[in-house]
Amino acid sequence: MNLSLLLLAALSHLQSLCFRRDAFEFDRKLSVCWRFRTSNPPFTKPRREP
Repeated sequence: MNLSLLLLAALSHLQSLCFRRDAFEFDRKLSVCWRFRTSNPPFTKPRREP
């Protein structure tokens, strides 16, 4: 078994694990942001007083 190949495989596995964790964190933050935006009315539209 080639040692460098094994090392490369382990490194890519670690990288994919880190990427999956970051993607999960990003997805969680995005869903929280989206929930906040949908639950609150947008502040960009000024309310017209009658």
